[in-house]
Amino acid sequence: MDLQQLTEYRYRAVREVLGGSPIGEVAAQYGTSRQTLHARWKRFEREGMPGLTGRSRRPRNSPTRLSSEVEA
Repeated sequence: MDLQQLTEYRYRAVREVLGGSPIGEVAAQYGTSRQTLHARWKRFEREGMPGLTGRSRRPRNSPTRLSSEVEA
């Protein structure tokens, strides 16, 4: 499944929740957790379709990382 298809799949799930379907039932139908679907729903409300795309899990910074001078 490519990124576009995945985003559309997530959108269909969110659209069902917005239509009044119980979030637990929709989550089970789409094979995800209720918490994940709820987070996608809220992100969709804030950001629209771009909120449903994948996000990196990489940390933005690493406070304990050595500076490049010390590392060299």
